[in-house]
Amino acid sequence: MDHSISRRGEMVDAVDSKSTLGNKVLVRVRSPAMITECFVNHETFGFFILTFFEVGYMAIFNIHCDDPWFSYIRQGIKPVEGRKSTHTYKKIKVGDQIKFSNGKESFVANVTEIREYSTIEQYLEDVTLEKALPGVKSIEEGLNIYYEWTPEEKIRQYGFLGLFIKPV
Repeated sequence: MDHSISRRGEMVDAVDSKSTLGNKVLVRVRSPAMITECFVNHETFGFFILTFFEVGYMAIFNIHCDDPWFSYIRQGIKPVEGRKSTHTYKKIKVGDQIKFSNGKESFVANVTEIREYSTIEQYLEDVTLEKALPGVKSIEEGLNIYYEWTPEEKIRQYGFLGLFIKPV
């Protein structure tokens, strides 16, 4: 896996999988003044991949998601992404960026707001089905979609996040 992201004269590279230490990936930050290398966590679960890069005071998170959700987010039709509130996702802050990819294409979105929920039902009722899962007609159907990826008991354990995003 190779990633390169530029920000204010800095370059962040996630070095390929040969440069790993357990579940951590080597990240090299290059700026005109110095090169810094460190290992960061790389978590893979289900079909979603999240890689965390910390750059200055802003972080860039890479999240893989499938269509139709990928396209809805990119088009601004789906302005909120729901995720299990694990340690990694709790690192996301307002002002950070998320790079969404579907394996073929990618785009970046700014995180504009984050809300915490105890259940997916609370999340769907608060943000509405129209914003969370465009085209889905009922809360039951929405719950089934989320529970395909994360069992209900894990949501009870960790909680749920609503990540409000705006594509750039």
